[in-house]
Amino acid sequence: MKLKGSLLITLLVTLFCIVAFSVCAQASDIRYEYSTDNPNYHNIIVNGQIVGNQPHRAEIDATCMTLAVCHDCKAQFGDYAPHDFMAPTCTNPKTCTVCDYQEGEPISHSGGQAECMAQAKCDYCGAEYGDPLGHTGGEATCTKKAECERCGEAYGDTLPHEGGEATCISGAICTFCNNAYGELSDHVVSTEWTCEKEFHYNKCETEGCDGVFNDADHDDENGDGKCDVCDYKYKLSQTEKTVIIVSSVLGGLVLAGAITVIIILIVKKKKQK
Repeated sequence: MKLKGSLLITLLVTLFCIVAFSVCAQASDIRYEYSTDNPNYHNIIVNGQIVGNQPHRAEIDATCMTLAVCHDCKAQFGDYAPHDFMAPTCTNPKTCTVCDYQEGEPISHSGGQAECMAQAKCDYCGAEYGDPLGHTGGEATCTKKAECERCGEAYGDTLPHEGGEATCISGAICTFCNNAYGELSDHVVSTEWTCEKEFHYNKCETEGCDGVFNDADHDDENGDGKCDVCDYKYKLSQTEKTVIIVSSVLGGLVLAGAITVIIILIVKKKKQK
């Protein structure tokens, strides 16, 4: 009971002081002046006399750009508040909501799903990011490209043909698709002569090739009835035979005459001696 009585008395005294102070304040000239001795306090001046001091109380809170303003003396006091950062995004680092000061780095894009030939799109800003997945799987041949197991699109290159052997009339035949590929090979020219009545030539030995090489007319300069190149024996016409016979006879007569003249000259020389 004594404790409750003491509390009651204390409350009554406090209420009296507040009321008395308010009455005095209304009856007196009270003002507040920034204290140069203590920046966090202001002096209480009543009728031109400093009667005490009290801490500043903020009417306007401090920010990262401005100091707090005291409710009573209107002076700025204290320190600047820390930046009020907004969380970083994929387009901006963390940014102060008051002064736009930025710090750190933007975070990575996120969300979306990359495709074979397309990047993922960020769920936040819609920007494309990362790498496409690329086509995968399937098996190419020499006649078609591989088909992607993910999207079914043909991709890459066909495989080269393989196997077989080229000739002079056909490329090599692929062992997989049976199509000819590549360049033709050179002709395989026979070393043996093929002879006709009036000319000779060499054939290509490749089966099915009609290639003809080194074709020329027969040439019989020595008149033996055979071609000097291919040894082809050909029949002489009657005129050609007559010319050969006459030439032979004349040649023999000329030779005999020459021998006779030589003998006569030798005999004459002997008689003169």
